[in-house]
Amino acid sequence: MKNLTRIGIIIAFLLAGFQSHATHLLGGAITWTCNPVTGKFTFQVVLYKECGVGASPTLPNTAVITGGPTGSISCALVGTPTDISPVCVSVPGGPVATACLAVPSGKGAVNRWLYRSSPITLNGTPPPGGWLFTWNSCCRPGTVRNGPTGNYYLRAKMYPYTPVGATTPNSASPCYDSSPTFKETGSLTICSGAPFVYNHLAADKDLDSLFVRLADPWQSAGSPVVWNSGYSSVSPYPSNLSNAGNGPIVVNGITGEVSMNIQSATEGSYASCFAV
Repeated sequence: MKNLTRIGIIIAFLLAGFQSHATHLLGGAITWTCNPVTGKFTFQVVLYKECGVGASPTLPNTAVITGGPTGSISCALVGTPTDISPVCVSVPGGPVATACLAVPSGKGAVNRWLYRSSPITLNGTPPPGGWLFTWNSCCRPGTVRNGPTGNYYLRAKMYPYTPVGATTPNSASPCYDSSPTFKETGSLTICSGAPFVYNHLAADKDLDSLFVRLADPWQSAGSPVVWNSGYSSVSPYPSNLSNAGNGPIVVNGITGEVSMNIQSATEGSYASCFAV
């Protein structure tokens, strides 16, 4: 197996109401693909942003990844943000569509921002602990109910790759391995008190075996978020009417399927982090 770790974060909307708070960052991922012919890597940053009425409307046209042997990697905005707001099942009469700037902030309107770098060379060999690549900005929504607030911090690691039959890792250039990716978008709405099944559809172009688990969201370098009482990285969602505890969440590490039954009478948003 080629050892690569990728961290992604999603916010689970529970038909929420948000106050306006900075950029309303909801989730994202850092990924890369390698071209074994040229030996160069192309990095991507995907960001999900709340885009209802009252949310700040834009993000910068450039996302700069820090870390690795180069120190920084500049990724330019690709095209325009895509409205990926979900369709919600509501009162009798049928589904109700949400859309950017068409519903109040916090009602599930989300857009997707894609950034991509030029092909670059990474010289050297990652250490055993891997090269850490990060992106951070302000801020999360101000009314996340399970605790995480403040800055938003994405991270991903590139580990050394040892070819089959070799005894030592090869250098990063020429490259041999791409990161896993999430094929499903990070936009979803969950109805309180209903069973819920979801899959990020983690995939790998090199057909590496993958394993999915829950992890801690971070707010800055080396600083996991502080959870409210009753919540944790492995139990980030509510389970009872008082909203004081967390519910059972089952993550199938092999398939990546997430299943749960959120028993909460309180609308809100809940931060979580998934590692592949």
